[in-house]
Amino acid sequence: MQRDIALMKLSREEVIGKRDEIKKQFIKKSINYLEYGLVDISAVDIKILFNIYDEIFLQEVFKKYKMNIKFSISSRMTSAAGKTLAKTRNGKLVNDFEIRLSKVFFNNLLKTEEDREVCGLKCEDRLMAVMLIMEHEMVHLLEFVLYGDSNCSNPRFKILAKNIFGHTQSYHKLPNNREVLKKEKNMVLGDRVCFDFKNARLEGVLYKVNKRAVVMVNSENGQYSDKKGNRYEKFYVPLEKLSLLKK
Repeated sequence: MQRDIALMKLSREEVIGKRDEIKKQFIKKSINYLEYGLVDISAVDIKILFNIYDEIFLQEVFKKYKMNIKFSISSRMTSAAGKTLAKTRNGKLVNDFEIRLSKVFFNNLLKTEEDREVCGLKCEDRLMAVMLIMEHEMVHLLEFVLYGDSNCSNPRFKILAKNIFGHTQSYHKLPNNREVLKKEKNMVLGDRVCFDFKNARLEGVLYKVNKRAVVMVNSENGQYSDKKGNRYEKFYVPLEKLSLLKK
């Protein structure tokens, strides 16, 4: 891996120009981009986007070094929009990586009206958000290959992300399922909710929201208990099946 990539420093105008070109190329190549925007995301889309970024920003450095990279979409990632995985053997990195993006965050992007930010930059649409997430993951990949490890909280990562992509933060402000539930159904943790289960209507407390909602329902024989001795059963409920009880 050429170390001069780590010394790259682009101006704001250069970054914007390269992003515009990437967007044009991606729109031509992706079957999921329609006239009104990016309607879905697939592993093929991630690979297309990665290859365009590698060419336009990084002089095809990953292609030249024949990186073994898998691309995937996860419907189970609820706390991170993207993730870069690096395999090791006997404690050492091997040429085997994976870039994974969250379908949950993608689906939630248009469900809230709050400002959406990734890496400190505003996102006007889904594609922009996906592009910024990809940039973040590519910095992880660069660190793994150049230095053998990666941590977006460390100064080295932040300097690379700033110099190459103009990032000002290393986190995102994208809606998670809990925020979407609050917007769509006015539900927050601790609310009394109800749902149908085996032809019965059950009521309980909204305890947690991940891919599904966790609802604690009073039960004499429940395996969970609170400080007052009340016992509960835990139910995992699809978000669309929940209803809010009157407060």
